[in-house]
Amino acid sequence: IDNTAIKIKAYKKIYNNLIYIKKKNGGLSSARNLGLDCATGEYITFVDGDDYLELTTYDIVMRKIIKEASDLCIFSFNKIFSNRIKKISLNKDLYDKNFLKKIFAQSDEATIVVWNKIFKRELIEKYKLRFENKAFFEDTGFILRYLYLVKKISIEESQLYNYVQRASSITNKFNSLIFDSKNNTVKLIEEFYKENKEYEKYKQAIKDMELRMNIYILNKCLENNIDYNLSILWKEIF
Repeated sequence: IDNTAIKIKAYKKIYNNLIYIKKKNGGLSSARNLGLDCATGEYITFVDGDDYLELTTYDIVMRKIIKEASDLCIFSFNKIFSNRIKKISLNKDLYDKNFLKKIFAQSDEATIVVWNKIFKRELIEKYKLRFENKAFFEDTGFILRYLYLVKKISIEESQLYNYVQRASSITNKFNSLIFDSKNNTVKLIEEFYKENKEYEKYKQAIKDMELRMNIYILNKCLENNIDYNLSILWKEIF
């Protein structure tokens, strides 16, 4: 419909390292996981379908991550609304030597999404990290496992990604899948930290994360005048 396939095939003739993959729609996580399965490069990044980059995005961040020998590079972004642009900056106070516990309890949108980051494929494959195929919190489950593996983070303050806001986006609507997604994400993270014998160290941090997820869900319910499972949420929060 939008000629994406034609454009990719045209670029593939120019760039011999470009891989064209056609698959049946199976959701965001399914597409990302297939990309990870097929990737051969040293670094991994993600771009969501409606969003777009600056022309120099990867030139800037790749130079930075290589120069600083980092395991992760995070960059600021713009939120693109129909009538305005909102610049989102990184909270640099999160990224000190205790960054992992801080991010569990205090992470903001810029921290918990995957599309404003460059990852090392070696770490992803060594620990077999993949996205859970759920409608919500896919990025949370991935990021909070990957960050455990990280020794050094690079920060790029320039707004290098453009996050397009759509009212029809699933993250802007209430869907009862959000409850199962939350529970599955918490379980995924708990099991990962138990497997790495770090659960007791991060147990309270994981509980803090779950509390913040419950508050997020509660706000979604209230915004959409939904009373679905509200009594359970209130008990979990208070």
